[in-house]
Amino acid sequence: MTKETIFSKMPPYMNLLLLIGLVIAGLIASGIITVVITLIYTHGNPETMSSLTGVMSYGMDVRLLKIIQLINHLFMFVAPALVFWFLLKRKEAWGYIGIVQGVNFKLFILCILMFVFSMPLLEWTVAINEKMVLPQALSGMEQWMKRTEAEAAVITEAFLNTSTYKGLLFNLLVMALIPAFGEELIFRASVQKMLVQWFKKPHLAVIVTAVFFSAVHLQFYGFLPRVLLGLLLGYVYFYTKNLWYPIILHFINNAFTVSIYFLAGRGLINTEALEVQMSGSIVLLIASALLFAIALLMFLKQKNRLLKIQ
Repeated sequence: MTKETIFSKMPPYMNLLLLIGLVIAGLIASGIITVVITLIYTHGNPETMSSLTGVMSYGMDVRLLKIIQLINHLFMFVAPALVFWFLLKRKEAWGYIGIVQGVNFKLFILCILMFVFSMPLLEWTVAINEKMVLPQALSGMEQWMKRTEAEAAVITEAFLNTSTYKGLLFNLLVMALIPAFGEELIFRASVQKMLVQWFKKPHLAVIVTAVFFSAVHLQFYGFLPRVLLGLLLGYVYFYTKNLWYPIILHFINNAFTVSIYFLAGRGLINTEALEVQMSGSIVLLIASALLFAIALLMFLKQKNRLLKIQ
């Protein structure tokens, strides 16, 4: 039995403040590294340092920008979460957050099926989200969000556009694997777990975490689908107590986008036609919802069966 630390004795809201402090420290560290790298490549030009798109227009290698992205994720998500749980639980932390358990094959397959069947619904919410208009009083904020979305789209396109297998593997690492591992460590294993202890209401904790997870991405026109994804990841983690399931699902979600851009880059698929096909059919939406419900029931049944065995 590991001796309790001063941090493990703190109430959940204080632990959340500790986590926020660690994330801020990681943000500062990654910011310093990013500034140093940017200074080297832009020679301190203030016009090109004002934004990532400005740096790109200066001719900075996109691969180097991806490395910066990798550094940001490691310092803002992975490192703070690992330090946070080491401070709270020491060596017991990894078992406590569910990262040392194995993965049940049937649950794994059912998780994948739930994700696949949820995709038409996610695409449908994307279409709804894009049609949302803020009140006139918030028109300034809406314009700012549109500019932010447009800039993010330029960066995303530059990051994802590749037609080589080497580029695909690098994108899977930087934009799928590391974000999935780091964000699940922060949002599900840390924030959600602390909120469950604080609120004593698991469903509320899952919902709040999902909303926070979506808001942190600062992409208003992808807010609703990301909330739904956060709910799926949150409930999978809550019911399995195993962090590998949401990590795998998160990775598959990110890897799907990376792979679509790769296939489009090789001229094998049309992304616009795929989006229309995914979100334009009511029959597909209803069918996928029914299949998702069946997969969910099977998931819960299998989960309960495993609990009885244990």
